[in-house]
Amino acid sequence: MVNGNMKDDMDEKELLEYILENVPTLKRYDIEKMINEYIESLGVSRKTALYLIYLEYKVSPEKRGTQHLSLDELINGLSNVHLLVRLIWLSSSVRYKNGVLTRGGVMDDTMILPIIFWNRTIDDLKRIGIEKGMPIEIKGCYTRSNIQGDLEIHVPNKAVIEPRFDLDDKLPKEDIFFKAIDNLKSDEAVFTYGILLNQPSSRKINVNGELRELYSLYIGYKNMAIRCTSWSELPMEIYKLKPGIPIKIYNGRGRVNKRGEFEIRLTKASHIEPASDLDIPLEPKSIMLNEVVNGFNLARVYVKLVSYGVIRERLNYRILNILVFDGEHEATLSVIGPKIELFRNFMEGDEVYIDMFRASIRSSFSSKVINLFTTDITNVEKGGNNKLSYNIRNVNVTDIAMYDRYVNITGKIVSIKNPEKDIDVNELILEDKLGEPFSVIYRGNLQEYTNDNLELGDWVRIKAALVDLQSLLSRSPYSPLKVRLRAFSKIEKI
Repeated sequence: MVNGNMKDDMDEKELLEYILENVPTLKRYDIEKMINEYIESLGVSRKTALYLIYLEYKVSPEKRGTQHLSLDELINGLSNVHLLVRLIWLSSSVRYKNGVLTRGGVMDDTMILPIIFWNRTIDDLKRIGIEKGMPIEIKGCYTRSNIQGDLEIHVPNKAVIEPRFDLDDKLPKEDIFFKAIDNLKSDEAVFTYGILLNQPSSRKINVNGELRELYSLYIGYKNMAIRCTSWSELPMEIYKLKPGIPIKIYNGRGRVNKRGEFEIRLTKASHIEPASDLDIPLEPKSIMLNEVVNGFNLARVYVKLVSYGVIRERLNYRILNILVFDGEHEATLSVIGPKIELFRNFMEGDEVYIDMFRASIRSSFSSKVINLFTTDITNVEKGGNNKLSYNIRNVNVTDIAMYDRYVNITGKIVSIKNPEKDIDVNELILEDKLGEPFSVIYRGNLQEYTNDNLELGDWVRIKAALVDLQSLLSRSPYSPLKVRLRAFSKIEKI
């Protein structure tokens, strides 16, 4: 600590040597960085910057360097704080205005708090012997509440940071504050672990008239899946993590969303990293299709593969839609990207177990429309055939009855209406083997329902077409029967 009176005529060199002599924790390199910080931020001279450094250490609190505070004693607005803590995480350094900042987290035996190192990169910290996991001593930090009201520790460039290996046995390890996701509570800081279930995704949401991007991912533990969301863009390192690996989440916030579901809100002060040392169980529970929920389902369904659609090409991926049935309910299964190869091993009529998938549910009149989507960690296993019965009849128009939901029907194409650019719903007119006309309604491009080039006069077989009940009830010479193509329907040239 600097003591005594300074001589007014002391020049810069003498002032620098005086500080080095009386503040042994400061090295010349540290003082030069502090000088530059003052010059850039205040526009002062080098000598004034040195004088400010002198004052900073001269007026520091009593017994500075010998007394330290525990983390649970910290409140907003403290300065010149002395801490003995364990550094438990470091996030990548980011540019901020004219400098850089590195976020991390520290802990003692009372709690965990986020920390910000100003104008120090991870490499800068390594150069002074500071790395993740080690006990450290910090002198000269201050506390602030962030925009969410959570307390943070700020470490300016002029603060002193030193390794304290002698405290390794005295400071606890981080796992004393970590909880499994089935023990988390709303409105409390979250330190947890789980299996990464999917690659992060984002969507735009209208918030008070402003379009904002919401980022999300899912983690799993046993038979639970929890959504993690963030209004801040997630660090690039997270996108490099592969679904299926164990991860740790530091400094999230538990909350209940508008649907009453518990989720973890991530902020700029949060951190995610792989945790290969953890053995985290996943135990998908068996459910029926009517029990699936919106979002990720850490569950298993047993279904019959009823009808395969045509593999559709999208900008960055392919998609195969399949009609599936569990004995009571039906759903559309959308198989995305590489997972299509899994289903090349199965045929229509096979029965399979499908684990870990996303779902989208919407209401349509008196029923639920269920869509399942494969994910990066979806698993499919062959089941025992002939446990489930689902029959799509081969019919002519006059054979169709009220109990037919889907039908297979053969006919000759007699009219192909060229769709207008702005019209999404299009129509084919066909005639069945008995000379009865019928209409085929479909959305989008006809090639999404067939692998063949279709022309007038072609005989085709239409698989898994949905019967339009209204047209069945009101059928007349002026209004023929209509069937509608679904994503799992297919047209095959005979």
